[in-house]
Amino acid sequence: MDFDEKKFFLGKLCPRGHEWNGIGQTLRYLSNEKCFFCRKQQYEENREKLCEQKKQYYEENREKLSEQILRVLGKNKKNYNQLPLF
Repeated sequence: MDFDEKKFFLGKLCPRGHEWNGIGQTLRYLSNEKCFFCRKQQYEENREKLCEQKKQYYEENREKLSEQILRVLGKNKKNYNQLPLF
């Protein structure tokens, strides 16, 4: 993984001891200062649970989400039809 200065900074070592390239610092998000590797590990540990929660949400809100998608498509369809043909 590359170090992207627009998204990350090197900071204090996290409680789990995740180091960036063995320099004694942790790769952290600029947005919330959380450790990149902790977040990745947390996602992997809870992946199945998160997928199940998303699936349940979509099933419970299918109609509402469909309406939102149709609204967006309707707005974009007008613009799409006005594009010149090449």
